[in-house]
Amino acid sequence: MSFKSILTIVSDKVDNAPSLEQAISLAQALDAHLEVLCVGIDHAIASYYEVGVGAAMLQASLEQAQAKGAQIREEVEARLGRSGVRCNTLAGVITSPDAGQHVANAARYSDLAVTSLPYGEGSAPDDVSIVEQLLFDAACPTLCVPRDMALRLPETVVLAWNHSAQALRAARVALPFLQNAKTVHIAVIDPPAQGPEGTDPGGQLAVLLSRHGVSCEISVMAKSGSVGGLLNRFAREKMADMIVMGAYGHSRFREALLGGTTRTMLEEANLPVLMAH
Repeated sequence: MSFKSILTIVSDKVDNAPSLEQAISLAQALDAHLEVLCVGIDHAIASYYEVGVGAAMLQASLEQAQAKGAQIREEVEARLGRSGVRCNTLAGVITSPDAGQHVANAARYSDLAVTSLPYGEGSAPDDVSIVEQLLFDAACPTLCVPRDMALRLPETVVLAWNHSAQALRAARVALPFLQNAKTVHIAVIDPPAQGPEGTDPGGQLAVLLSRHGVSCEISVMAKSGSVGGLLNRFAREKMADMIVMGAYGHSRFREALLGGTTRTMLEEANLPVLMAH
């Protein structure tokens, strides 16, 4: 198994799109095909009912978004032409606040999507919606990378494990990275004493991964503070290059309203986070 089809999304000028450079670097390292979705974002639909936007203004906004998408595509193709990677581009318009089906349709047949972390300095209001569209509607593993970080193949990986279906899917889709890494730390936080793994939390996962040639170490930790905060601290202690985790174990609404590990990681991580739902 390997990542042979990588997707990234550009909705701004190439100079303001770090995920494009990160995706190019990863495609070069993995000898993968890179597909870039170049989108203009139409914000008029979101305010149609609130402010009574007329049909002419809606049409003008749509045309403006289409023109922006075409301009972005031109810039992206120029950059890709200098990269030497196998690639293609797509153009489209997405509406705000719903990222729409363009994102899901483009990502559905990709092995991996690469995006910037959707919170913090430099992020846009639509970034969170795009990440959710990738994870939920496209079921595409998504690598969220800090905007100022160069992306490379990880040597040390922290794999968050809580016996959930999401965590297991994340472990499976991350195999190309895990197999390349020198060490994978399986992080188990506050496992239940009467849980399904009994007295050996993470043990069965370690056996599965070892059969794929992955070198694993299991760390069981007591919960102190938020799970996301603990994962971040643990990753720093292990000098990890990447965190792998299941995403949105609760509903999107609950995570948005109350917070959760997924949101904490997307807000506070200072290294790439590979997520799968």
